[in-house]
Amino acid sequence: MVLVFQILYAAVMLVFLLLSAFIVFHILKYSYDKRAAFLMIVIFLAFTGLLFFSNIILFANLPLEEMLSYIL
Repeated sequence: MVLVFQILYAAVMLVFLLLSAFIVFHILKYSYDKRAAFLMIVIFLAFTGLLFFSNIILFANLPLEEMLSYIL
């Protein structure tokens, strides 16, 4: 059962990365000022990276076996 949750989590993280790429594409494509676009992308990628890696670290530290034993 733990493997199922890990696969679902991986799918959610993949969607998160795809949506982030979608946002970066639109910032690049539809920005009027290239300097402002670069700044927005740097800020976006910095915060997205921090959120992504902190999410992975926190998920890896979850005691899934113990949590699922109470639910199931």
